[in-house]
Amino acid sequence: MVNKYIKALLLTGILFAIGLLMMSAFDNARVNSISNQIELSVLESESTQQLLLYESVFDDSESVCKILPKRIDLQISKTSGLLKELNSAKAQGYFADTELPKLKYLNENILLYILVQKAIKDCENKEIIPLVYFYTENDYVADEATQAKVLDSVVKSCSNVRVFAFPKDMGIPVVDVLIQKYSISQYPAIILKNKLYSGITSENDLKQALGCNS
Repeated sequence: MVNKYIKALLLTGILFAIGLLMMSAFDNARVNSISNQIELSVLESESTQQLLLYESVFDDSESVCKILPKRIDLQISKTSGLLKELNSAKAQGYFADTELPKLKYLNENILLYILVQKAIKDCENKEIIPLVYFYTENDYVADEATQAKVLDSVVKSCSNVRVFAFPKDMGIPVVDVLIQKYSISQYPAIILKNKLYSGITSENDLKQALGCNS
């Protein structure tokens, strides 16, 4: 009788271990797939940085401005939705490490934001309206979760707006500079058309500021 219980216990342990291995493999495969997409975006960014280096060396902004919007569109298409996929993988998984892919994504997103600003400033490109959203990465904040849903709705209504979500608590230099520049002290916070919106900003207010209120 004892042997039967021991065998059953061993079998249960083996099945549990197999289950854990399968879960680990699934988590890692999911994160690796997202990481591969981020790496492709990194390659595109390197090509775009070559354009900026070319401009600084040859002082040829006219030629660069003809190509830069297409590069921005390409990078947006490659990074769109990746942050949500990473956050979903982190929330649903137990084994895969998402921190390094997230840092790579954030670096790519910051570069993309700078490229958009350059296209607006130097190329007079107004096809994209950047909206910068500051949130807390390491703690759950209910107001920020509410604001994120509002922004999702705004993006659906305003096709030319691009949300750049930056964590305030990860020590990213460009993010820290922006926080100091706009004297941000309350979160969630939004920068839109060089104006600071502190706390939760309604969908109607954002649409009105964007000129797409319907």
